[in-house]
Amino acid sequence: MTYRSEVQTRLRSLAMAGPFYEVTYDPSTKVPSVGSTHIAPSSAVTDEISSNWAPARRNRRDFALDREGWTFLLKLEFQRGVSAEAFEEAVASSPPVIVRDAASGRPKQLTLILLDAKYEHPLQQQPNRGSQIDYTFEARLSPA
Repeated sequence: MTYRSEVQTRLRSLAMAGPFYEVTYDPSTKVPSVGSTHIAPSSAVTDEISSNWAPARRNRRDFALDREGWTFLLKLEFQRGVSAEAFEEAVASSPPVIVRDAASGRPKQLTLILLDAKYEHPLQQQPNRGSQIDYTFEARLSPA
């Protein structure tokens, strides 16, 4: 399995496992309340959005580049409003790692680092739609 497909599989698995908790709004005060009900995404789509290279560390005489990593976008949609704080804390405090596996074409370790999150919570205005979250992850390769 290539790095790209492994990253996509891992990010999708992380998203489906969550945890994301249901958020409800008091009808009169509009104050949100986070419940204990775990809500899985109804859709989790991920793809690479950029890649970066740097001069190779081992080829000092020839100009060569080594890939340093990628940036991936993880798009999540939910049927209800959700709080993503628990998911984000878990991913940020212990970034997922894809270990080296030369036999599978992955000679370097790869760490998935959460960079950014963009939220859309239309629940107050459009109660038929749930939260949508776009996460940006850096997939950073370790030096060889």
